[in-house]
Amino acid sequence: MSNYKFNSAERFAVYLAHSEKCYLCTEPLDLKNMQVDHIFPESLIKDNQLLNETLSAFGLPLSFNLNSYSNWMPACAPCNRKKSSIIFKPTPIIQVVVQQAELNAKRAEALEKRTIRKKSIEKAFNLLQRASESGELSDEQKLELKPLIEYQEKVRLPEMKMEQINVTPVYKINRPSMKLRSALVEMYDGRCQVCGYQNRNTIQMCHIKPLSVGGEAQLCNLLLLCPNHHVSFDKGQFSINEDHSINGLHGRLTIVSRHDVSVDSIRWHKKYIFRHS
Repeated sequence: MSNYKFNSAERFAVYLAHSEKCYLCTEPLDLKNMQVDHIFPESLIKDNQLLNETLSAFGLPLSFNLNSYSNWMPACAPCNRKKSSIIFKPTPIIQVVVQQAELNAKRAEALEKRTIRKKSIEKAFNLLQRASESGELSDEQKLELKPLIEYQEKVRLPEMKMEQINVTPVYKINRPSMKLRSALVEMYDGRCQVCGYQNRNTIQMCHIKPLSVGGEAQLCNLLLLCPNHHVSFDKGQFSINEDHSINGLHGRLTIVSRHDVSVDSIRWHKKYIFRHS
């Protein structure tokens, strides 16, 4: 058990900087249950001679800080418990781990500084930690976590952009594929379903119930909108009814027969996002 008390920004930075996976078994981690492990155990602080011998064996300076991003890695609970306070031998694979931690340390530090200034992120983290052990979340809780998920989407590593976001063991957010956008564009010939604006390059795929609150990456949860109406819909300036009439704007939503829009998603948007006048 670590004596160092990690804050939310530090945990998030370690998690994102190392591809959201356990560094020991390489399995994906969920944000709620991920743990931060010390490559070189924190217990070495109490044994200066052993600490110096260990650092020297790995070719590290004696000034190496055990409580820094150069020594912190994301881990799952089983691996963290199994590893415990074991002092690794300087094998090639562990040398790679140490080098990887050092390479990603500056990025993690930058992420921490960027995250710690965002009060909404800290609030969302606190809510996530208070969530039940099962990881089940209500719609209201998912809505409160939305700023955190959207922030993660912006700052995660490029290779993770299209990967599933694992918030809790049971709350996982799938990423939309380009195939879905292509299917929508073909259905509506690149036209906005609200105003009819046509441009296959700039037209946008809009989620009725956002992925960040548990919406599905499926056609039934998608609309094809121009940039202006996409922003307006996400801000709740208009919503759609089950008969595809529009609240907040004149007219009706254009719907083709093979586009079966989810009634549940429509109801969710109307309840939680639409700003009733």
